[in-house]
Amino acid sequence: MPRCRICNTPVTGDEPYCLHCGSPLQVPGALLEDAPRERGPAVPAAGPTPFPVLGVSLAMLIVAIAAVVLLVQSQVSGNWQDRQRHFNLWNGTLYLDGQPLAALDGVSPAQDPEAAYASTVYALSQDGRTLLLYEMGSGVWTVYTADGDVMALPEAFYLPVLSPDGSAVSSVAEDGLHHYDLSTGTDTLVEPAYDLEAVKKGYTMIPCFSPDGSALAYAVKDDALFLWKDGASPQQVGTGTPLALSSGGELLYFRDGKGQFYVTDGGAPVLLAASLDGTYLFNADGTECLFCSDDKLFLTQNGGGAVLLPLEDPADEFQLIPPAGQEGDVNTISSAIDMDPFFYQTLRTFVEEPLYVTTRYNTMTLIRLDGLGEVTVLDERLSAAPARSADGSTLLWSTGDSLFFQRLAGISQPEEVPDGSSWTDSYFSLSPDGRACFLYSLRGGDWRLVEIASGREIASLKSGSHCLLSPDRSAFWSLSQSNDRITVEHLAWDGMRTPVLDVPSGASLTMIYFLDGVLVAVDDTAYYLSPDGGQSVEVPAAP
Repeated sequence: MPRCRICNTPVTGDEPYCLHCGSPLQVPGALLEDAPRERGPAVPAAGPTPFPVLGVSLAMLIVAIAAVVLLVQSQVSGNWQDRQRHFNLWNGTLYLDGQPLAALDGVSPAQDPEAAYASTVYALSQDGRTLLLYEMGSGVWTVYTADGDVMALPEAFYLPVLSPDGSAVSSVAEDGLHHYDLSTGTDTLVEPAYDLEAVKKGYTMIPCFSPDGSALAYAVKDDALFLWKDGASPQQVGTGTPLALSSGGELLYFRDGKGQFYVTDGGAPVLLAASLDGTYLFNADGTECLFCSDDKLFLTQNGGGAVLLPLEDPADEFQLIPPAGQEGDVNTISSAIDMDPFFYQTLRTFVEEPLYVTTRYNTMTLIRLDGLGEVTVLDERLSAAPARSADGSTLLWSTGDSLFFQRLAGISQPEEVPDGSSWTDSYFSLSPDGRACFLYSLRGGDWRLVEIASGREIASLKSGSHCLLSPDRSAFWSLSQSNDRITVEHLAWDGMRTPVLDVPSGASLTMIYFLDGVLVAVDDTAYYLSPDGGQSVEVPAAP
């Protein structure tokens, strides 16, 4: 069975992207035919989808959901690195900060959304300022920066990888493994023994970058493990498969031929686990790793030994709970691009972070990591993944019988949402400050905006309405049909409703997230609806 080259997850080979790590599967050499049965790092769950009915048609309405991007600073501080959104793709055009940058080669989403889904793949740096994009129509890999720079990579490069900080690209070519500095254009041949044909056949894994782009770890023939950093000659540091590096290449995490999990700072490797048989994640600078092994949860910091985190039930898998708006998927594309870095790529430390653990008995427990070997159990009755406010302050979850919330600052305890038992089948989204939530009932099809501490209803929408949450989480747009009209309303978290667009139901209407708001195409005219409920304006024409 074919496997993803990046994480070794089994795939059918028909998917555009790996469902486990998000890497593209339709580019040449993306699949391994006979790779070992190893499991790669888990992608943090995005939590419950706030509004699952967006794909349902309203008469002639087509709602295309996707992405978003223009200078939206994360509202989360402290534990997350600042990042911005600069790029997005609409109708075959790549935009930079809302201005058309390039017309891409391939089928446009307006012509065929499914074809467009597989026509372009990309990777994004942690800060959102550097984009590596591959157009299948032309077969060209191009780097775009938020400064407006455009650079085509050498044609000889095969499956290039963007460093997390966006400073460099690594790629294999006929003559070996290359490190390409994007700021200077310096192309360094790192390893002549890195065999292109072995990569194409799936015998050799893609090398891994340090978060700052200064170091590479890779394995060649007979699993000889090498570390290259600071432009010096590569040094063999053992045998095995590299999994991650810390900034500057100071720490190297790898797995040997027996599946044992190690970390080394250049000296004697430290054994972390006899096997790495569950999910594992690294923080932004690679100094921490949280992982499951033998049904137990462990944390290692700064190259030290693994410390067991005490849990009553066997821990089979775990997922972090990213704040709303932080759930970006690096290598995912639909009719437009959600160009957001993975949540865990911007996480400074796992300490004081909430997460939920799936046990061997298929139950979910909500916990918070308080330090090495320290865990606080928040709830053992989860029925679905929790939601988290954009400022990171508040969690909201369902136990199947009631809805609960908790303020993460200080020593607050979980509190029940008044009248929450009637909304336990709901999908929900929290306001940026965690004080209100928007609920959608799967049973009744109703929408309700409530204050979570009191249960007070702020606003409601009738069954049959459809809603889009703005990318910055500051407001909603609701779409409803009555008689022969389709109405788009702006709904603020305080309950204020403002009509912003009214069109005949026979019009061809497409909505997609764009910049901080929503782009609405009515027949041949495009409008931009701002999240503050302002007047709609025409968007720039394509170049």
